[in-house]
Amino acid sequence: MNAQTEQAHKDLRNLLLNGRILVNGLSLTGNELGVIIQGEQLLFAKASQLDAANELLAKQKEPKEPKKKSNIVPIKQPEKK
Repeated sequence: MNAQTEQAHKDLRNLLLNGRILVNGLSLTGNELGVIIQGEQLLFAKASQLDAANELLAKQKEPKEPKKKSNIVPIKQPEKK
């Protein structure tokens, strides 16, 4: 096992035995950790919506390419007398 996996196992064991887990130096319960995760998920969803809206706005504001004029020149018909 690598170091991260071993640490995760220790954290899970402590959570199961003590009902608390150490996250960034804070001792949190499962409920507190769940609330933090839900908040992060909400922020991520809002950021994704904002990114999509900004992308749509940028596409709408892009200058449209001017229509190219045709290189075809009409042939003048000789005048009938």
